[in-house]
Amino acid sequence: MNTLHMAGQLALSRIRNARGHALLDALAVVAFSVSSWLLLTTAGGVWMFYQRLHTLVPRLAEQGIPAEITNGLAEVYMSLAVLALGLLIIPLLSLGASAARLGANGRARRLASLRLIGLSAGQVNLMTLVETLIQSAVGFAIGGAIYLLSLPAWSQMSFATLPISSTEMLLPWWGWLAAAALIGLITMGSTLAGLWRVSISPLGVSRRETPKALRYWRGIGVLIAVPVLGVMIQTLDPGESSTANIVMSALMLMVFFLMVSLAGPLFIQLAARPVARTAHAARLIGTRRVLDDPRAAWRNVSAVSLMALVAAVVVFTVPIALDTPAPDAATETLKQALISDITKGVTIALAFSLILGATGTLIYQAADVFDRADEAAALIKIGLPYPALIKARMWQVIPPLLLMLTVTIGLGALLGIAAQQKTDSGNLIILAWAVILGVVLTLAAVASSAPIQAMVLSQKSRRND
Repeated sequence: MNTLHMAGQLALSRIRNARGHALLDALAVVAFSVSSWLLLTTAGGVWMFYQRLHTLVPRLAEQGIPAEITNGLAEVYMSLAVLALGLLIIPLLSLGASAARLGANGRARRLASLRLIGLSAGQVNLMTLVETLIQSAVGFAIGGAIYLLSLPAWSQMSFATLPISSTEMLLPWWGWLAAAALIGLITMGSTLAGLWRVSISPLGVSRRETPKALRYWRGIGVLIAVPVLGVMIQTLDPGESSTANIVMSALMLMVFFLMVSLAGPLFIQLAARPVARTAHAARLIGTRRVLDDPRAAWRNVSAVSLMALVAAVVVFTVPIALDTPAPDAATETLKQALISDITKGVTIALAFSLILGATGTLIYQAADVFDRADEAAALIKIGLPYPALIKARMWQVIPPLLLMLTVTIGLGALLGIAAQQKTDSGNLIILAWAVILGVVLTLAAVASSAPIQAMVLSQKSRRND
């Protein structure tokens, strides 16, 4: 039996038998399924607006809306769709990457056993890569099926007063190939990066290096981006909805979000240092875990935090850009439709971000339970109560989440102040609900790791020696 055949057999058997560490493989398939479904759906929306580039104006003319006031509208919708894809692509790919790296230490005993029976490090790495690619393929197939089954539901929604048909959001064959290739590349890259960071020997899996403390340069980009974006938003002409303006705004916001993603772990690290000076056991354990790897703490809350940033930017900067008097009733109707459609788009993006955030937190917490199995068993043996372990997980996730929600919403508000924009009080309700749902779903994801923690502690096994 060659290496590739053995890898395929092991992967399929572990997916079918989701017990113990194999639960991580089942969760990885779930993560790949969710990320594939949302990626295909978002790409389908972009494809729909691309097809409408040449059909939107004639279809609106059939409804009695003059072409002179709809020129350029199709480009506006297309640009906004690309912006939505750009904003979601980071958490989408992050979830796919987390699925590929899921539970490297959870597979320690099996990988070490393969080394022990004579397989080389290269063969074990190849088997791990093939196994993860099979998981991603299964997840992509499930996500693709969910995407196809959900297409009829989109017909209940309309954009630019035109209802969505199922065929409009159906990607062509090359779109499917592009999405599959993107998921495959993320899987391969993340798996190889994860394997590079660990050393697999017959005695187990160990890290090659300890995470280093983060440097202050990570926060410089955010400090520069807020005033620069504020000035650039002021210079945009609210009466001109040109594609160039929207594309420029989209690029600026994407760079801003990347800066926040880069600075997020630093903010968490700085805030956790004073909290770690405590005698409370659960708080100490959770905070020390955050300080040990603030990047992992950021990954736990990144999707929900970036969702809040998207909502804050829209709430504090977008409404005034559309608050201009319309010259006639037809233009006013179209403007109100555009405002309504932007609200729909933001709501859909927030819903997708909440799904990604809850799934990502569940994935990271489940993997962390297995990665820290020995640590948890040792803490229980020295007398730490089991509920303290669950409280430690709450301290590991909830304070960083609340911190980053405060930071991201504050940055959105500062951006609105720098741009000298007024806030539509009605949209604050959307922001509040998004934040509340994000916190509730994150709490539920952390709480769902409690049965996994109990299962891991109940397993009696001896370390490889």
